[in-house]
Amino acid sequence: SPSETTKSAEENQKPESQDIPPSKPTNFEPGKVSDDKDVDWRSDEGRNWLTQPKSEYLPGFCKSNWALAAVTMLADRLKIARSYLGISYPELTFSSQALINCKEGGSCYGGDPTAVFERGFVWKLPIETCAQSTFGNPENYFCQTESVCKVRSEMKIYPVESFAGVTIRSWGRLRGPVKIKEELRKGPVVCSMFVSKEFANYSRISSKKLNIFSTQRDFFRPNHFVEIIGFGSEGGVEYWIVRNFWGQEWGYDGVAYVALGINLLGIEADCSFAVPDFSEF
Repeated sequence: SPSETTKSAEENQKPESQDIPPSKPTNFEPGKVSDDKDVDWRSDEGRNWLTQPKSEYLPGFCKSNWALAAVTMLADRLKIARSYLGISYPELTFSSQALINCKEGGSCYGGDPTAVFERGFVWKLPIETCAQSTFGNPENYFCQTESVCKVRSEMKIYPVESFAGVTIRSWGRLRGPVKIKEELRKGPVVCSMFVSKEFANYSRISSKKLNIFSTQRDFFRPNHFVEIIGFGSEGGVEYWIVRNFWGQEWGYDGVAYVALGINLLGIEADCSFAVPDFSEF
């Protein structure tokens, strides 16, 4: 049905480099959860597989949820893949500011993660320390070397031409609960949604039960991007585990539990994923 279709971008020609470690059961693949269980990448096999939460409000507001969703999902998927290979240090995160500086997908007025993924076949996304977040648009979008990566002394800025970062091996679109769940077993995905007043005010409740958000509203179009990091159920109610970019103080340490299967606020209608390739130079 239309709600369960999926479209994948063309695979690039980079060879697969991940092997299944001998210590893993044969029903596991690198970055893949067993098919017989719920998914929560915050806590699988007794460990956290995700990078640190982010906020589009620090150090100042910039409507960069599209960029934060893209770089966080890529960092999380890379951490999962590296962890299965026994690589835990360093934990790599990537620069949303470089995307904004070069307008690779959008600006502080909004953007689209899939534009980042498509451009990522040929454009290298740098590690976060290359271009620290200023949460503002640049004076121009010339995308010079120092817009992507630089080091700064007290008196001078030094552009860096050779830097660590990721390109995109493949990416695809997802629609509907079945396809989203299927991809979540390999790693987090990015989804667009509409932010209603009720969702903005979502919070943790003083109860052993989760606050599963289920308030539907009519809307014109999505206006926000989030990262879905898993799914589960409580009391017969299925939910998505949704990572937002409003800081750790929002919701449950930056996470919301959102009713699954009803396309709440459009969250199941337009999702995407990408497979990163990391290089040190």
